[in-house]
Amino acid sequence: MKLARVKRTTQKGETVEPTTAPRVFEMRDGSSRTVDPGWQAMTGDAIADGALVSSVLGTVNDLIREHVHKIEATQAKFRQWKAGVMQKALADDPKLAEWKAKLVYQSDPYYVAVYEALAGLTADLRWLEEVRDTMYDKAATARCFINNGKANFVAELNGGHPQPTGRVRPATPSAEE
Repeated sequence: MKLARVKRTTQKGETVEPTTAPRVFEMRDGSSRTVDPGWQAMTGDAIADGALVSSVLGTVNDLIREHVHKIEATQAKFRQWKAGVMQKALADDPKLAEWKAKLVYQSDPYYVAVYEALAGLTADLRWLEEVRDTMYDKAATARCFINNGKANFVAELNGGHPQPTGRVRPATPSAEE
């Protein structure tokens, strides 16, 4: 079974190629969850694909919420740390220029560590969003398989004649009658 390797374009215009390696994500409660892009492969069994899509979407959406929370918590801790460093720098020299105060906290190793952590979390979040978008596409494909199967089944029941898909309007008398 092969994965459809579809390049996607993000809202910023970046081209993203899907990754096929499974990833393990740590949750706040200490548990871990694995996301395997191999789940994106179509099996051809619409019912099995539909069940798989719903379970994967649940897992991926939980992980997206978790990553958004981690990003917001990291940003809040960073803002608190930055305010403390700025307050200390201004307490030492009240006439310190703003650009010099920025250099005080930007030269700290914690600043670089936080930015690297945020970059990693953001990259994981984008990857999870790509998996989620792929699963939404797979759900649409599974729905097409199911609807096509229903149409074929109805055609078999009707002796090979498919049932009309649109609403049939009752005949209305014309003004001449």
